[in-house]
Amino acid sequence: MRIAVEKEIYTKVIDVLLEAGFGLSIDNSGNDYEIENSRDREAILKSMFLCDEDRLYVHKPTDSQPFAWVYFVYGNDGWDVISDYTVNLEKYIGEGTEVDTLIKKYED
Repeated sequence: MRIAVEKEIYTKVIDVLLEAGFGLSIDNSGNDYEIENSRDREAILKSMFLCDEDRLYVHKPTDSQPFAWVYFVYGNDGWDVISDYTVNLEKYIGEGTEVDTLIKKYED
C-alpha cells in the first residue's frame, strides 16, 4: 500500500506541474539528471522511484535553469513522500491544493 500511495502522490505532483506549463528534471542521486527539462510525462514517471529518493527540479518554459525543486523520500509511511519543496511551489502543491488533498486522504 505504501508504494502505491507514494506513486500516486508523486504522479499528482508531476501532473500538476506539467499542467502549469513547467519543464521537469529528475535527479535520483546520480551525477547527472536522469531526465532534463522535459515535458514528457511518461519519461518523467519512468525515471522516478529508481532509488530511495528523487529530486524533481522545476523549470519555467523560457529558462533552462531550475527555479524550484521537490524532494521525495521513499520508504516511510507513503503519504509523507514529499520531504521538502521550495516555497515558490506552494500554490501548486502546498496547502489547499489537489496534492495537499491527496496527502490528507492518506495521512490519517
